[in-house]
Parts: sequence; structure tokens; C-alpha cells
Amino acid sequence: MSISSINPIGGAGRTSLPNTTGIISPNWNMIPSANMSTLSKGEIITQVKELAGQAAKATDKEKDAIQDKVQELYTQYVSFSSPDRKSLYEQALKTIAKEAGCEKKGSDGANPQKTLFDFLNERDRNGLKLDKAYQMEGGGTVTASAVTGGGYIFDIGYGGNTVMSINVGRIYGNGVYYTPTPAEQALQKEISDIYHKTVEYAKSCPSSNSTVGKPTDNTIDIKV
Repeated sequence: MSISSINPIGGAGRTSLPNTTGIISPNWNMIPSANMSTLSKGEIITQVKELAGQAAKATDKEKDAIQDKVQELYTQYVSFSSPDRKSLYEQALKTIAKEAGCEKKGSDGANPQKTLFDFLNERDRNGLKLDKAYQMEGGGTVTASAVTGGGYIFDIGYGGNTVMSINVGRIYGNGVYYTPTPAEQALQKEISDIYHKTVEYAKSCPSSNSTVGKPTDNTIDIKV
């Protein structure tokens, strides 16, 4: 299971979705972006509480599958306060291609993978400068910086926060990351508290057939 700052056993911080195949592509099931949720907050809470009840009584093998489902629900819940990372990611690739001199005339832009790897391998021959925040269309910035051990990180900024990063050529492989905003961290805590409290309730009341609606405290009874 991918390491994540919003999984039931994690804490706040940068979420890592490592990719060692050479393809740099975000996993949008695990990276929150505006308007991505297919469920309401109430529906997500209900499903998370049901899964928490199952997790309290599951074997270690069963817990892995449950955690994957909970992770996707967490991502959807957090997305209610997320910036539009999908759009920001696309704009970042276009900006990198343009500034690095890799943009193809007569097309929508350069191949994003080729652009990023060309920057890594041929940086001295293009115009993109390190540690400079380039403005993107529609708002936001993208900044390239060198990483100790080799490679580069392209940080995508929005609203004063770094909200997403693209990792190229580091010793641990390539990957896409995101950093939760303060508003997202607040929703992370809400949904994590719901999960943990429901697990504890299910463990303390093993005869209960359902955890929906229990426990009934202010954290669980979120207005939707």
C-alpha cells in the first residue's frame, strides 16, 4: 500500500506516491483535487465507519484491503477543501516545457515525460533556471530545485503553499507528491478521528452488528 499522510495510521506531512518505473504520473485516486469526490461528506463518513468496524475484527491480510478502500475515501473527503491539483499539474508541465525550450510548435505541448527528463539530462542547454518561481497560466507557480543525491524536484505552489511536487531522477526513483494545505489537514484530522474512534468502539463492543451512527460525539456528527 502506498505511503500516505492521510491513511488511518499516518500523520500530517508530505504524501509520497513513489514510482520507480520511469513514468511520472499522479495517482489521482490518492491525491486530492478539487471536485473529485463522487460522494457527499455524509456518505463518506458512513462508509468509513462501516470499514472501521470491519477493520476492528479483521485479520492482518484483510486489513490491507480495507485500508486501501479507506485511503480512497479519505482522499475524497479531503478533496472538499483541495485546490485543483489536476489543473495545476497540467499547467506546470506546460510551463516547464515552455521555459525549458522543449515546447513543440503546432501542438498542445511537449511530451511531459520527455520534457522533465530532458531538463534533468540537458539542463545547461535550456532556459529553465533553478530556484526561480515561474508563474503559470490560471495562477500558481512552478519551481525547479536540485536534490542532494541527484535529480530535481519541481514544486508547484498555489495560494502561498507548495501543494504538489514532481520528483525526477532521484536515487529512490521518480514520483509525484502532494503536501496538504492547512484546510486539508483539518479535514484529514476529522476523518481520521472518525475512523479511529469507530475502530475503538467496535473493539469495545464486539457484539455490535453495526458501527453506523456510533459513537455519537461532535466529531462524528459532522454537519454535511
